[in-house]
Amino acid sequence: MDQHIVVILSEVQVSFVTKGLSGTIGRLSRAIHCISVAHVRDQNPNDPVRRNGTSKLMERQVSPLPYPPLLIFPEGTTTNGSSLIRFRTGAFIARQPIQPIVLRYKYNWVSPTWETIPFPLYIFQMLTQLTHRIDIDFLPLYTPSIEEMSDPMLYTNNIRKTMADSSHLPLSEASMDDKMAYHRAIIDGRISWRDAITEL
Repeated sequence: MDQHIVVILSEVQVSFVTKGLSGTIGRLSRAIHCISVAHVRDQNPNDPVRRNGTSKLMERQVSPLPYPPLLIFPEGTTTNGSSLIRFRTGAFIARQPIQPIVLRYKYNWVSPTWETIPFPLYIFQMLTQLTHRIDIDFLPLYTPSIEEMSDPMLYTNNIRKTMADSSHLPLSEASMDDKMAYHRAIIDGRISWRDAITEL
């Protein structure tokens, strides 16, 4: 389970979006009413898999049933924390109020947001850094304006700017698709992870 989710679960009971997990983790995620979606790289809003995931998000957000709050990481991936990349719009299409949460990791020499380094090295570095500190800022509830309700992209970008202002981070025009292309280049050996670790 992603460490970001563990951190948030320690503060408040939430459900979250997950990538079709199976086994014990899958059963646990279903028990806390998580939404299972397929990972889609294509930004085409008409992609049927993408539309299915967006429909699940919208149904949950407007459901009269007493589900726990839905936790969504709108970047759709991890980064090195030096900027906010573009948000995906799925969480904002339902036009419901959103409470932004900003996570800020305070680390000595290795970021817990596992990035491009080989997994065994990541685990070793995490275990050799004796303390891991995180600040969690629950920002005020953000209710969309009339203009934002008619334009989900405007709503998405305004939430992103609110979070960037709170975290004192610049906005990046990189997207999750850029991140996936970047990872493929590392896996294919076209970029060394040592040279690329500060890029995105």
